[in-house]
Order: sequence, then structure tokens, then C-alpha cells
Amino acid sequence: MGFTCESTTRSTLFIAGDDLEAILYNQYRDFYTNTVMTQPPVIHKYVLHEKLGKGCFSSVFRGVHKITNREVALKIESDAAPLNMLKRESKIISYLNKELAVAYIPTLFWYGRYGEHICMATTFYQKTLTTHIAELWKTSKPNIIIEIALLSYQIIEIFQHVHGVFILHCDIKPDNFMINTNGKVVLIDFGLACLYVESGDTTKHRHNEMKEHLVGSPKYASYFLHEGFTPARRDDMMSIGYLFLTMFKIEMPWSKDMTKDMSGPNEYPLYHIMHPHNIIRKKMKSPEQLFKNLQTLQNNKMISKNYLLPYFANVYRLDIIETPDYYTLKGLFSTLY
Repeated sequence: MGFTCESTTRSTLFIAGDDLEAILYNQYRDFYTNTVMTQPPVIHKYVLHEKLGKGCFSSVFRGVHKITNREVALKIESDAAPLNMLKRESKIISYLNKELAVAYIPTLFWYGRYGEHICMATTFYQKTLTTHIAELWKTSKPNIIIEIALLSYQIIEIFQHVHGVFILHCDIKPDNFMINTNGKVVLIDFGLACLYVESGDTTKHRHNEMKEHLVGSPKYASYFLHEGFTPARRDDMMSIGYLFLTMFKIEMPWSKDMTKDMSGPNEYPLYHIMHPHNIIRKKMKSPEQLFKNLQTLQNNKMISKNYLLPYFANVYRLDIIETPDYYTLKGLFSTLY
């Protein structure tokens, strides 16, 4: 298990993503423009259909197995990409499939090379957590808080199991959670995931090395990552807490669009901890400021006081090598339903 946590400079990766889009478009131009081609392209055994999304490292398409008709999420990465993130992700998903064998992690069906691309086929899910939460709030059901609490409980439980086999996710954000056909939460996108223990010795926590770049989305990166610490279990749990704020429709100051606050060029890249946006986020995510904001909320006072504040108080006091108290954290939300 050689999955180390790495912070990456994103500028070259965004260029790689754009190159991949151009390569795919040129190769399958007729399919994308709906001209000439009568059959969609086939990659390995999967018929390529609509694009589902695009990230820094790859593009994702809906694929259909040409014999079994099984739908998959087909993630494609260019051979020219500066980092082979897909190889890393496929190894981690394969490891989790073997160690956990549960429904809240995608199944890896195929990983391999196709022409100038690296490809991976995993479970396809119809609905994102973001869409599901939006639908819940739109219906204005009287038990909506209970339903969101149940989803929160499931998310904590997922990380209890993932952390239990020594893996950190490191990229927690709404887009990386899906809802399966049974209405349960599923965790996806393990491209930045890594071990939190020493490779070859699961009894030793990885040594802390101060870092200059954030891992994962700056909006959901934990306070300690903004401080420059090596990712640990506490950071996944803090990021989950920030996700819960979004789920319960509590907007915190760091979640706003900060582009209008910038004036003139900046010497630091967006993922550098010294970028002005990240300095603001760090201040807003500090325990003093976060707890103050939660205590003074005008809306959702009951949720904030009784559930979110105790949650953050629990995870913010964790040491870098400490195991989160998953049972207590789940218990906070189980009292809501």
C-alpha cells in the first residue's frame, strides 16, 4: 500500500484537463457534433455516452457495457497528464473493494489503457448528494431535518469504515458524494486519497511534515490544512462538518465567492496556504471564529447549538494522530431521528 498524501500545484493539471478535452473531441469529433458517425465510440468494452463531468485530472463519461448493458462511470485521463492520478485511484478503490466490500464505495470494474488514454470504469450513480439535498429542501417536508440527519449519520459511518482500513479521502466536497438506488450515500473520487499510516507498518502514524499547498478543495479544506499540517483523520472529519453546514443550509463566511475581493495580481497560486483567499478561509475556520459564528446564527439555532457546535468541538480538539470518536459523532445526529 503506497498511497502517500501529496499536495499538488494545480495550474499544470488544469492545462492537462483542457488538453484531454481537445484530444477526446478531435478523436470523436463526429460523435460530439452529431454528424456522420452513426455509432458512438467504444472504449474497451464500453460504449461512450454523454459527459458527466470534468475535473483537474480527467473527464468522466457515462459508459454502457456492450454485452451486459451495465452502466458505468468511465473516467478518462490523458497519457500526457503530468501526474498519473487514475492509476493511483484505481489501486485505492481496488484496495477498498477488497477490504470493505460494501455498497458505499464504488466497485472497480476495469482499469487499463486505451490508445493514448488511461481509463477506469466504476459504478454509475444517477443522483448526486447535492441534487438530493436540493430536492429535499424544495419539498419542504416537515421531517426534512431528520432526513438530512440520517444522511449525516451515514457519511460519518462511511468514514469510520474507510479510516478503519487506514485511508484518508482528502477531497471532501458535495460533488464527491452520490446517492445509490437504495437512497444511501456513496463516497466517490479517491484521486487524492492516501494512507495515514506508514507504508508497511499500520501501527505507526505518518510523520507530520509542514506543507505549503492545500490538498483538496480550499472551500472544504480543514483549518489544520490551512495551517500547513499533514492530512490526518481529523481533517476528513472537519471537512465533513463543513459539508454538514451546506446540507443544513448554513452559509459560512468563507463559502462566498472571493474573486471580487481581489485587486491586482497575486504571487501565490490558488492552492497555496498564503494565497489571500486561503488566509481569509483560515481565519474564518479558526475555532474561535467558527464557534462564534455558529453561536450567533439567527436561523437553525437548534441544529447549530445542539448538533453542529458539539460536532466541531469534538473534532477540533483532536490531535493529529488521534482516532476520532465516530460513535459519539454519529450519536449526535441519531438523536434527530
